[in-house]
Amino acid sequence: MYTKILAQLKSIPHPFSIDRVVTLMAPVIRGELSASAVDIYFLPQRAPSLVCWYRESPATDTRTQAKVLDAFKRGTDRNADGMFAYTLHARGKRFGMVAAHLTSASIDVREGFIMLLDYFALLLYSEKLSFLANRDRLTQLYNRGFIFQTLERWTAERVPVSIVMMDVDHFKHYNDKYGHQTGDVVLKKLAAMLKEEFKGALIGRYGGEEFICAFKNGDEKKLAAAMEHIRAVTEAADFSTAEYSLRVTISLGGAVFTPGKGVTFIDTIREADEALYRSKHEGRNRVTVAGARA
Repeated sequence: MYTKILAQLKSIPHPFSIDRVVTLMAPVIRGELSASAVDIYFLPQRAPSLVCWYRESPATDTRTQAKVLDAFKRGTDRNADGMFAYTLHARGKRFGMVAAHLTSASIDVREGFIMLLDYFALLLYSEKLSFLANRDRLTQLYNRGFIFQTLERWTAERVPVSIVMMDVDHFKHYNDKYGHQTGDVVLKKLAAMLKEEFKGALIGRYGGEEFICAFKNGDEKKLAAAMEHIRAVTEAADFSTAEYSLRVTISLGGAVFTPGKGVTFIDTIREADEALYRSKHEGRNRVTVAGARA
């Protein structure tokens, strides 16, 4: 059984998703322990308490949450009072907790299962480090290095890829007039919108106020429609802070990587960037697809 589970874990495609790993493990834990529910917690950096990663039990069960927190603080494993609590360790650090709600008062846990949980912990911790290494700290979007690695892999697969470059119009104005903290708020809100509107796409902060979005599609009409959609959504959105009433517009440029034409994804990014410059030059708050006529 454990060999099969390890094979499943190793089969998760790169880049890993913490949520996908957790979702895979939860039913395994539930089945192995005959548990009615499984909750998985982690401890964010500089956070005062555990945060729930995955929950199957009622969120209002404060008694259970207190038991989990107590087990984590003591750093001990627990198999009593209807709950199995196991602290997740990696590299000498306690960073999370598994809580399985048992269908009987207690249950015998095999040593092999504990070894599996330890492997699970190492995988999650490694993915956490990978997440931090591949993300822009301000926006939590992918950083440029990860974007380039992924695009290199995509284009090696010889599939069409659409690339969008976008940037905030007159961004210096927000920093100069309202302060850099307000500028940071604008970037974070825009990043959250991009993740919401472009689900499944590769989205990153390219640098400063410039963002990049890529998806596996070679249809220029669909590319233009997607760009126009996010432009309109951004223009209509409220970027206000507690101190200032703000509206934001963005300019976008897009290009399609087509396999077999002797170009690289770097060439395609350059084309999209040139299209973005054209959008800026022609008045901002607009979209341009590389090769299209005005």
